[in-house]
Amino acid sequence: MLGAPGIAGLLLLAPRVRGTRNAERGTVVPMTLLTVEHLVKHFPGHGIPGRRKPVRAVDGVSFELERGETVALVGESGSGKTTVGRTLLRLTEPTAGRVRFEDHDVFSLDRKALRALRRRMQMISGIHYN
Repeated sequence: MLGAPGIAGLLLLAPRVRGTRNAERGTVVPMTLLTVEHLVKHFPGHGIPGRRKPVRAVDGVSFELERGETVALVGESGSGKTTVGRTLLRLTEPTAGRVRFEDHDVFSLDRKALRALRRRMQMISGIHYN
């Protein structure tokens, strides 16, 4: 329930594209816009050295987003929604997993290519209905 206290959401939007062919280039545009496979993000733990346990912010998230779809990640505060979004955009580096946006492996892009790709990706967070 989005209206419940402590519940927030992260919205992922995929623009609708008519047809599957890119008229300018004459190439086929894939219907799957975003593929997330086994996404993992752990942060270093706090406390006594040698006894620190990592914080498992995201642990094995997988989903696909087709063109024209909207996906909302909903959960309690601290459940990893924002970490998923930040990791998809590579604002936070992943611990493991794979993310593909169209034909691009997001985690293997260099800085210049990633900057260009981010112009076409967006995360909307903090959707509260109180």
